[in-house]
Amino acid sequence: MEENKVKLRATLANLMLRALTGIVFVMVILSAIWAGSITYAILFSIITGVALWEYYRLVTRSGRVNMEYFSGVVAGIYLFAATYLYQTTDYGVQVYVPYLCYLIFLFVRQLYAKDEDALQSWSYSIFGQFYIAIFFLLLNFICIERQPDGSFFYNKEFLLALFAFIWLYDTAAYLFGILFGRNRLFERISPKKSWEGAIGGGLTVLLSSYGCSLITTTLTPAQWFGFALVVVVFGTFGDLSESLMKRSLKTKDSGDILPGHGGILDRFDSFLLSVPAILIYLEVFVRD
Repeated sequence: MEENKVKLRATLANLMLRALTGIVFVMVILSAIWAGSITYAILFSIITGVALWEYYRLVTRSGRVNMEYFSGVVAGIYLFAATYLYQTTDYGVQVYVPYLCYLIFLFVRQLYAKDEDALQSWSYSIFGQFYIAIFFLLLNFICIERQPDGSFFYNKEFLLALFAFIWLYDTAAYLFGILFGRNRLFERISPKKSWEGAIGGGLTVLLSSYGCSLITTTLTPAQWFGFALVVVVFGTFGDLSESLMKRSLKTKDSGDILPGHGGILDRFDSFLLSVPAILIYLEVFVRD
C-alpha cells in the first residue's frame, strides 16, 4: 500500500512538472508566433540549432561516430534563416550559397578526418540536416506566402493551429493512455504508447478542428478537419520515428533542457513529420 502511495505521489509530481514546463513552453512559442514573422523566425532558428545540437550529441555519445557539433548547428540555423529571407525579401537562390559551401565542406573535411567509416560519418551528418533543419525550414512555406507584387503575407493562423493540434494531441493521448491504455500501439518501438491513447488524442483533435472553423474563416470546416487529420496521422508517425531513432542510439531522452519532457527533439517529435505533411496538404487541397 505504501509503495503504491509513493508511486502515485511520484506520478502526480511528474504530471505537475510536465504541466508547468509545458505551459511556459507553449506561452513562449505562441507569443513569438503571435508577435510577428521576425520573432517567429528568431525563435525557430534557435530551436533548430538546439535540436541539431541534441542530435549530434546523441550520435557522439552512442559511439557511432565522433560528430563535430559547431558547423552542423550553425549550418542548420543559417538554413532556416536563409529560407525565411528567401520568402520575405528579394533574395533569390543565392541566399543558399553558404549552405551549399557547408555541404561541400562536409565531404572535403572527411578526407582529412581519422574516422574509419567515412560513409557512416557523412550519413549521420546529412541525416541530421535533413531530419531537423530541412523539416523545420518548411515552416516558412506554411506561414509565409509570397504575393504577386513581391510582398509577403504572414499567416500565423496555420502555425497556431499546427502547434495547438499537436499539443492537444500529445496531451490528450498521454492522459487517455494513462487512464485507459491497454493495447500497445507499436510495442517494438515505443512500449508505453497505446491504441487507446492514440485514438483518444486523435478524436480530441478532430473534434477541436470544428472550433477552428468557428473562430476563423481561413479554411472551411471540412478543410480544418483535413488539417487536423493530417496532424493526427503524421504526428503519430513522427513520434514513433523519433522513438525509433532514440532506440537505435540506445537513449531514452534527447536531452534535459525541458524538465519533465526531455529535450527539444522530444518536444517536437510529433511536429517534425507533420510539417512536410501539412505543407503538402495546403498546396494540394487548399491553396490555388
